Amino acid sequence: MKKKQFLIFIGVLFIQFFFYGQCTTKDNYASDLRDSEVLRKITHEEELGQDAWYALYKAEERALCKDKESLENVLSHLKETKKAAEDIADDILQAGGYAKWADNLAEGVDNLAEVIKARQLINKLRLIEPKVTEDLTGLASKNGGEMKGLDYRLKSEESLTRKLKSDGLNAPMNDVLRYTTTFTETSFVKGVQNVLNDLRSEGYEVVKIKNTFEEGVVYKGINTNVKSPDGHIFELQFHTPDSFNVKQNMNHSLYEEYRLLDPKSSRAIELKKIMMNNSDKIVIPSGVKSIK
Repeated sequence: MKKKQFLIFIGVLFIQFFFYGQCTTKDNYASDLRDSEVLRKITHEEELGQDAWYALYKAEERALCKDKESLENVLSHLKETKKAAEDIADDILQAGGYAKWADNLAEGVDNLAEVIKARQLINKLRLIEPKVTEDLTGLASKNGGEMKGLDYRLKSEESLTRKLKSDGLNAPMNDVLRYTTTFTETSFVKGVQNVLNDLRSEGYEVVKIKNTFEEGVVYKGINTNVKSPDGHIFELQFHTPDSFNVKQNMNHSLYEEYRLLDPKSSRAIELKKIMMNNSDKIVIPSGVKSIK
């Protein structure tokens, strides 16, 4: 009997909470209509006028719900994009507020979707970054390795936006959070294997291993995709001091120029040859082919 009464009590609370939320939105809309001639005019003359109000309301921009310029701006975007009011509200929130969202539109940002997606991905990975950084730093130290490039472990918004634009909004972005661990040539194979095994024992999953330590390639290194215990994928690269130096200091700027060119152009062919020559100087660690 007591269990039944408890369930009834919970049900009543849920119904009250649900209808309270609904009534709050309606009450606020009704209140704004009473107070604002601007809102009354827009909702009377425009079919999507109420949606414009709701988008601002849902985006937690209560101060702008009766502002003529803000309402008209959102209304225009609703008409142009055919998006739902809730989707516009999400865009405003992801942009960092109405002011930033409006600035992006005013500047004619033609990749707004990519910018918003980039911010979403970066914010999501930023939540796990401290724990992952702590774990990887500890494992590198434990196994005689060294972390490199930690200042750049989170991909920049500009770089990620560019990648989303070239690869597509739905393409996997597994290097938003990325790390590099180096080992000497003599300790490389054992160090990499130990780190990967230690990660597995701590609840991480090694999703993919790409080993390009071989002759005749521009890039020598081991790139892995690792899934954290809470399901987020990040990139972990392994290098020797030489391969890291070639990648970061000798070939990086060359590759940035190369990737924008037609691969068949004379300049692209020249750049690839230079990068290949740089890569040929890297000593391939003994036994590295066992890492796969």
